[in-house]
Amino acid sequence: LANCSKSSKYEIEPFNDEEKQKIINTATGQIKNFIQFAFWTGMRLSEIIGLKWENVCIVEKIINVVEAKVLG
Repeated sequence: LANCSKSSKYEIEPFNDEEKQKIINTATGQIKNFIQFAFWTGMRLSEIIGLKWENVCIVEKIINVVEAKVLG
């Protein structure tokens, strides 16, 4: 696993801050919560779908991404 963690300065940011705020302001209910969570954490959709409560520590504000759900 040591070889899997390669540093990169490349950042994917499909929405600027103004666009993110417009999306959040338009959304409602659980969809709004989901979108905010995705924007704030930077997690991929497959990582959010694979997230389990056992990998979340609310007290320490830590989320361990240990798996992702993908097709195939």
